[in-house]
Amino acid sequence: MNFSLGNLPLLLGAAHGVFLTVIIATRNRAARPTNFLFAFIVLLSSWQLFTFYLLLSEEIVHLPHAMWTSLPVNYLICPLFFLYTRFVFAGKKRLFWYDAFHLLPLAWALYLGHWFFLLDAESKMELYFSIRAGPPGMAPGVIHALLRMSAVSIVYFTLSYLTLRKHGRALAEEASDNEITRNTDHFRFLARLFVTMLIVQAAYVISLSTKGILSIQLNYTFILFKSLTIHAIGYLAINRPSHLFFANAMEASAEESPIHTKESTQASAEKYAKSGLSETQMDKFYERLLDCIQKEEPHLNYDLNLSELAKRVGISNHHLSQVINQRAKQTFYDFINLHRVEYAKKLFENAEYDSKHNAIEIAYKAGFNSKASFNRVFKKHTGQTPTVFRNEARKHRDVKIAS
Repeated sequence: MNFSLGNLPLLLGAAHGVFLTVIIATRNRAARPTNFLFAFIVLLSSWQLFTFYLLLSEEIVHLPHAMWTSLPVNYLICPLFFLYTRFVFAGKKRLFWYDAFHLLPLAWALYLGHWFFLLDAESKMELYFSIRAGPPGMAPGVIHALLRMSAVSIVYFTLSYLTLRKHGRALAEEASDNEITRNTDHFRFLARLFVTMLIVQAAYVISLSTKGILSIQLNYTFILFKSLTIHAIGYLAINRPSHLFFANAMEASAEESPIHTKESTQASAEKYAKSGLSETQMDKFYERLLDCIQKEEPHLNYDLNLSELAKRVGISNHHLSQVINQRAKQTFYDFINLHRVEYAKKLFENAEYDSKHNAIEIAYKAGFNSKASFNRVFKKHTGQTPTVFRNEARKHRDVKIAS
């Protein structure tokens, strides 16, 4: 046995991953499919840590069939992580038959390495000891295998990042005031995480392709970083629960926007009881807000947030949130989206503009960043889809011309 303190993070990381797997898989029954998918990813990552620990500590002699199983596992973790990103951010509800194509990298890896995995335990250990007794460095075939694995990782982490960027802002449009800051922080965390993982993966590939040697220190650092990163996401999901991790974010956000009943109005009053903002000041701030909306039209900026609007109005984020909640009886994004819808309605009713632009162009002009969010928000505030409203506006114009 060759145990050292350097090996301890691998063993602890593997144990931590198993613990997270159990917690995530049993958290929030409404989000079970998403939870199970992520729990499986964490479990596979833990297995990678554990098998690498076995190699470094030479405990692999007791579990020879676990040798190098972490390599094909990597071909599965990255596609599953991409699917998880789509589940959470892109509104994906279940797996379809064509998602099986994401298993092709794993099938490819198993096909290329089947000769080794079919060996008996004694033959595997003979090969292991012969490699250890051989000269330093790696055979070209092994380097090529690791390069292929890295290429798959880069492709899927890039797809995950693009999915996050594409749907992150659309989700923000539907979030309530209480979720704005937390969701934005999670978006930034995941975006930076994906970029960091891509940089580490690229450095790993460059080291292999230029030197042709895989040092044990480099491999240790790379595996530990990538595995513990996934565990960090799991810990964040538990410690700071959010729809971004334990439910379909696109659906959950639509349910976040509250209807202002007597109870919700009372809750809002209690929330801002200690703000120190008087009724007179609130009326003054609300007038400034409406004046800013009318003159500067900040709502036409598709990535407008609470902080930016507060700066334009000249008040704090908390006071702006209070003014919108208690004077407009709306959440921040409901308030902004209502003005976007009103602007879009004016464009539809403008015969000259309407004749030269399609619905999606009008949506972008009004400050929406996707057709789906435009249709959903427009119907929420008008009771009609943009197409129905546009057709009625055209009919109304035709009647006026005919008369």
